[in-house]
Amino acid sequence: MELSNRIAVVTGAARGIGAEIASVLLQRGAYVILLDFIEDELAKTVENFKKQNSKVESIVVDVGNEQQVIDTFKFIKKKFGAVDILVNNAGISPKFNGKSISIHETPLKEWERVLNVNLTGTFLCTRECLPLMKKGNWGRIVNLSSLAGRTSGRIAGSHYSASKSGVIGFTRTIASEYAIFGITANCVAPGRIESPMSKTATEEANKRFIDSVPVGRAGEVKEVASLVSYLCTEDAGYINGATVDINGGMFMS
Repeated sequence: MELSNRIAVVTGAARGIGAEIASVLLQRGAYVILLDFIEDELAKTVENFKKQNSKVESIVVDVGNEQQVIDTFKFIKKKFGAVDILVNNAGISPKFNGKSISIHETPLKEWERVLNVNLTGTFLCTRECLPLMKKGNWGRIVNLSSLAGRTSGRIAGSHYSASKSGVIGFTRTIASEYAIFGITANCVAPGRIESPMSKTATEEANKRFIDSVPVGRAGEVKEVASLVSYLCTEDAGYINGATVDINGGMFMS
């Protein structure tokens, strides 16, 4: 229970990777606040968590909406007085008939929407958390990037790839500016993971992708969650500004 008494915030936590991250942090003793804009699924997830653990709360919020994010962290500050852990997991990857849109066909509105959630949302939540972490002189920020941000958006599209590359650069800047306050920031870059997001792609595209993975399978949400949760612990205090790949060997650096 090495995260006992830590207050953790996980975005995009209604389902998939985010819900599993929240679950593992709960198991490690943290009090976890789940953020998502999918109200019905968020309510179901939290209801299930509360059957085993009462140290959980949910807030419906669009992380790309500045005022909603500001109001959310004002509420968290008032109720808990601190945020020790922030996991920026919220992300979207629009598809049309299971496929991403080519760059020359991408409407500006869709481009802006993806960057707003995936990159601006990460910035907004981080911005609001940092003063609380500075006050406690301790913090762990883990941002979810992607294999698409390390290589290219083979399935996800140019906007998703650009946003996830941006998350990596943003994370390095947090890491260099705030380490002096006991705050570390790292990225986790998953490859193909069995999750609701991966199911938005066609079965053919997923199979073709998985066939090229050296370990010969897609990843599991629990594998990503275990990695993220470790980066949130005291033991990971000397890991800072890193991008940790979890993709079965699809990309090696």
